[in-house]
Amino acid sequence: MGGESNGEAASRLCAAEAAKIIRALKQKTDTLSGAVQNFVTDSNDAVLEMLQNVRAKRGGSTFVMTVLTDGLVYPYSLGDSRLYLYDGETLRQLTEDHTLAMKKYYARMYTLEEAMASSDSHKLTAFLGADDDGGGLAPAAYEPFALNPGEKLLLCSDGLYDMCSHDEILDVLRGESDTLSLDLVDKALENGGKDNITCIVIEKKSSL
Repeated sequence: MGGESNGEAASRLCAAEAAKIIRALKQKTDTLSGAVQNFVTDSNDAVLEMLQNVRAKRGGSTFVMTVLTDGLVYPYSLGDSRLYLYDGETLRQLTEDHTLAMKKYYARMYTLEEAMASSDSHKLTAFLGADDDGGGLAPAAYEPFALNPGEKLLLCSDGLYDMCSHDEILDVLRGESDTLSLDLVDKALENGGKDNITCIVIEKKSSL
C-alpha cells in the first residue's frame, strides 16, 4: 500500500509469510485453503505487530495469489491487486477489487463506470493489516479453472492498471516477448509511473 506509511515493510513481511504456503503444501502439513488462511492471518498479525513497534496507526499490503496444482489455477486476493486472464484474444479481470467504490457499486450507488472513476476506487475495505480488532480476516477465494496452452495470467498491483489502459495491457500480452512483465512495467513508467508497479505474467506454453 504505497499510499500508507510502512507499506514497503508490510509487503516484505507478507511476502515472507507467503513462502510458508509452499512449504506447507510440499510437506502436506495443511490443505490449500488452510495454508492460504494461515498466510492471511499470520501476515495480518505480522503487519500489526510491525505497526505497533514503529507506532504507526495504519499500514498494510494488498495481495493477489495463484496456486497452480493438479492442473488447476486457484486464485486468491485481498485489496485492489488483480488477477487477469488473457485467453489469446481477450483480457478479463478475474478478481474483485475490495474498495469502497465497489461496495457502492454493488449497493447500486454507482454504475461500474462511475465506480472506476471515483476517488473511492482507491479506498480499500480489506487488506493484510486491516484486522486490528481480532474479528478475523479471510481471503477472497475464486473458482479454480484450467489454464489452456497459450493462455496467460497477469497478477498486478494498481500501479500497473492505473497507468496502462486495458488495450495497452492487452497489446503487450499479445506479444511473444520473454520479458512480458518488464514490458508492462516499462509501459506503466512510460505513461507516468505514479505508483509502485508490481506484476507477474504466467504463460502455459504447452499441454505437457
